[in-house]
Amino acid sequence: MNKLTYFFLFALSVVEAYLMNNRFGYLPVLFLILLIPIDVACTLCARRNLSGGAPLPALHEYAHGETMSFSCVFDNSGLFVACRLQVSLCVSGPEGFVPVKKKARLSIAPKSRGTLKFSFTPGHIGSYKAKVKKAVVYGPLGLFGVRLNIEPAAEGTVVPSMMYGKNERYLSGAGRTGCGYAKSSVKEEENSYNGVREYVQGDPMKSIHWKLSAHSLKIMTRLCEGTAESRSTVAVDFRRIPAEAEKALCLHDALCEMAFFETACHVKEGRSVRLISCGGKELCAGRIHSEEEIPGAAVSLAVAGIEKSGLDKIASESENCISVVTARLDERLARMLAFSAEKRVDVTYCYVSPGEGNSKDEARFSAKLKKDGIRFLSVTAAKPAVMADRLQAANE
Repeated sequence: MNKLTYFFLFALSVVEAYLMNNRFGYLPVLFLILLIPIDVACTLCARRNLSGGAPLPALHEYAHGETMSFSCVFDNSGLFVACRLQVSLCVSGPEGFVPVKKKARLSIAPKSRGTLKFSFTPGHIGSYKAKVKKAVVYGPLGLFGVRLNIEPAAEGTVVPSMMYGKNERYLSGAGRTGCGYAKSSVKEEENSYNGVREYVQGDPMKSIHWKLSAHSLKIMTRLCEGTAESRSTVAVDFRRIPAEAEKALCLHDALCEMAFFETACHVKEGRSVRLISCGGKELCAGRIHSEEEIPGAAVSLAVAGIEKSGLDKIASESENCISVVTARLDERLARMLAFSAEKRVDVTYCYVSPGEGNSKDEARFSAKLKKDGIRFLSVTAAKPAVMADRLQAANE
């Protein structure tokens, strides 16, 4: 019996007794009044016997487009009283993300366990937090509720898609000049190597290990001891994007995706990558040397916050390649990169376009970069998706 039904019966009994001048009409009123302390006692008893409610397990890393799922478990240790719950959940996300809220109801029999399973489909890359804002325990009549204290929150990260191995546009070098980056000038010493790896486009033919390639049916390349490490820098412009919230989130997603694929490309070409922001902040602790370390780069990009500082020195003198990922046609940034290109550093300007008819500005900016020896890559950010009810709750 809910509150509305209870008060309707109460009002009906009072009206009937008054209009009919019938003293027996007050008996239902007295009966309903007597149920109030019983309802309070049952609510307090249910509150004492109820435990749990923290989201389990904690949210982990999810690729962009996957569905997050987690559960809230409640245990009723009572012998006679059933627990009735109303749970309010809130999922918050990256800056500009409108929190999603949901309410769910659950009844737990004595000496049993109840589980609420929540699923959420995030639309953007970033850090998310799912928290049970309020869990209220009600008695049999549902007149009174007592709040259950639940502190922990489940946290998770939505990272760029890990399917970089199938992204032919980036790994094949489409849009790049010469199908590779600047190569090391150190001469390789013959018969002196410290290992092998699978051949990638741009490796010299003389470094191929033909005998091992014949056995493994894959072209393998010697890693010479005398070869200097080829270093790359991927800088991401995480300054605040001047656009409405949903569009800014879409541009941020495209920035993270493009930076992640650029990092994967550099690593695939056998280079160690320094992942930084254009403000000079290190996004990863140390350099990325192998494909096993690339998922860590995806997490670093997803949890990176908005930067208030401007541009800083992006490249050091030891860098062979620079890729800058930005959602701006920034003249100052172009001048900084032109200075690096004069030192025979392979420079790529990766631009995320909002796709709002700025093709003329993009073409003019691209032509200017080409004169300065800077490669220009462009992608268009996806339009904001129309999301329905993204948060679902079901009893198990």
